[in-house]
Amino acid sequence: MTDVAGGGVAGRRNGLLTYENGLLLMLGVTFGIVFIDRNALTTLMPFIRGEFGLTNTQVGILAAGLSVTWAISGYLVGVVSDKVGKRKPFLIAAVFLFSSATLLSGFAQGFAMLLAARLVMGVAEGPVLPLSQTLLALASSEHRRGLNAGLMQATITSLIGHIAAPVLLVAIAADHGWRTAFFVAAVPGLVMALVMLRFVREPEVRSTGSHVVTLSQLSLLRVRNIALSMLISVCMVSWMVIAWAFLPLYFTEVSQFSPATMGVLMGSLGISSAVSGLVLPALSDRVGRKPIVVIFCAIGVLTPIAVLYGPADPWIVGIIMLVGWTAAGTYSIFMATIPAESVPAASFGAAIGVVGGMGELLGGFGGPPLAGWLADRHGLEAPFLLMIALAVAATILAAGLVETRHRKIG
Repeated sequence: MTDVAGGGVAGRRNGLLTYENGLLLMLGVTFGIVFIDRNALTTLMPFIRGEFGLTNTQVGILAAGLSVTWAISGYLVGVVSDKVGKRKPFLIAAVFLFSSATLLSGFAQGFAMLLAARLVMGVAEGPVLPLSQTLLALASSEHRRGLNAGLMQATITSLIGHIAAPVLLVAIAADHGWRTAFFVAAVPGLVMALVMLRFVREPEVRSTGSHVVTLSQLSLLRVRNIALSMLISVCMVSWMVIAWAFLPLYFTEVSQFSPATMGVLMGSLGISSAVSGLVLPALSDRVGRKPIVVIFCAIGVLTPIAVLYGPADPWIVGIIMLVGWTAAGTYSIFMATIPAESVPAASFGAAIGVVGGMGELLGGFGGPPLAGWLADRHGLEAPFLLMIALAVAATILAAGLVETRHRKIG
C-alpha cells in the first residue's frame, strides 16, 4: 500500500514537472513569434524606407507606435485577468489577433497605413507577456522560477524572434519582396494559438484565508521594487527599441555593410539574448536578482560603444555587441521575477503588466521618436549616444532594488 501511494505521489509530481516544461516551451515559442512580428518592420526597414521615403523621425514613430498600445493593453488586460481569475482565454485571443494584424503591414501603402497596423499589433501583443509570465510563475517550481522566466522571455524567444527571424525575413524580402516577408511572419502565431487552446491549463490562485489577497493599482506603485522596476524598464526598453530601430539603418547607411551582413549582425544579438536569458536568470536563482541586474545593465553600454567606436570589421563589431547585448538577459528578472516576488500572487498580472507597460509607454514610445529626432539633426550616431546614457541610468536605478530571491509565492 505504501509503495502504491508513493508511486501515486511521484506520478503526480512527474506530471506537474512535465506540464511545467511543456508550458514553458509553448509560451516561449509564442513569445518568440511575438518578436518575429514586432521586429519585422525594423528589420525590413532598409527595404521599406526607400519605397515610402521615410525620415528618421518617422522610423522612430513607427517603432514607438506599437509600444504605446502595447503598454496600455498589456496593463489593462493584466488587471482584468487578475480580477476575473482567468488568463488562458485572453492569451489565446491576443495571439490570434496579433497574427492577423501582422498581415496588415504587408498591405500598407504608406506611412499612415504602416502606423495603423503597428497600433493594432500593439493592442494584441501587449497582453502576451504579462499573461504568459503569470501562467508560468503559478506553474513553476520555486527553485526554477527565475530560470523559467528567463527561458520563456529571453532564451526561447531569442532563438526564434532574434536569431532566425532577421536572417529569414531579410532573405525572403530580398528574393520575394518585403510584403511577402510580412505575410510569412503571420502564420506561426495562428498555429501556436491552436496548440495553446488545446494544451494550456487555467491555473487556480491559492489563498491563505477566506479571500485572495490583491493590491490596488495605487498600492502597486508604492512598492519600492515595483516603482524601481518600472523606471529600469523605461530605460532598458528604450535602449533595446532604439537599437532595433536604428541598427539596421546605421549598418547599411553609415557602416556600408550589405543587407545580408546587417541581417546576420542583427541575428547575432539573438544569440546573446538566448544565452544570457538562460544563464542570468538561473544565476539570479543562486546569487540574487539585484546583483545580476546591476552588473549586466552596466555591461549594456558596450553595444552602442561597439557600433560607434568599433573597427570597420563587422565580425569584431558583432562580437563586442554580443557581449553588450547580454543586458537583454536581465529583462525577465526586472520585468517579471522581481515584480512577482514583490506582491501577492493574485496581483501578478497587474504587477508584471504595469512594469512592462510603463517601460513600453515611456521607454518604447518616447525613446525611438527622440532618437529619430536627434538623428535627423545630428546624424545616425545620436541614437547610440542616447543608448549609453540609458544603460547608465538603469544601472544606478538597479542599485536601489530590494533583494527578493527567497520570497515564496502561492
